[in-house]
Amino acid sequence: ELNADGTLLTGWTNYEQTMKDGKWCVLNGTLVLNMEYASAAAENAEGGLDITVNYGQMGEKVYALTADQLSALQKVEVPMKEVVRLELETSVEGKPFVLVLHDNGTLLTGWTNYEQTMKAGTWTVAEGALVLTMDYEATVAENAEGGLDITVNYGQMGEKVYTLTADQAQLVLN
Repeated sequence: ELNADGTLLTGWTNYEQTMKDGKWCVLNGTLVLNMEYASAAAENAEGGLDITVNYGQMGEKVYALTADQLSALQKVEVPMKEVVRLELETSVEGKPFVLVLHDNGTLLTGWTNYEQTMKAGTWTVAEGALVLTMDYEATVAENAEGGLDITVNYGQMGEKVYTLTADQAQLVLN
């Protein structure tokens, strides 16, 4: 179920414990699903999407989204709220490196001083761990304070470490 408010529900109705909530959005024309189950979407011959969801022991299931349904989803404007915004100050005052996690499972990161470095991506929680998918390479590790340290490699701009407090980590992981 893809709801107009950007939420989704998936699983096998025969087993309530398999039913999981998640979020969806269309990012740069691509359907992004942010949920506990692994998924992938590929364009089908009819101009719609085949969405494959891996339900673990229940196997993979493929849902066909028609071209009309896809078009309708692309027109839905789901407002993005910031779950967490992390900033790292630089030598250019007021132009930090940022990592912004939105409630719909999208993210934005880069150096605000150079617009071309700002890249969109997605984030999800899998098996209790934060997973970031973006152009830049990133690692996530728990820190001594119970939060998370997110190291992003910006190539020529170097590696930057963002720190989520324990409270911010709980907000993201739950």
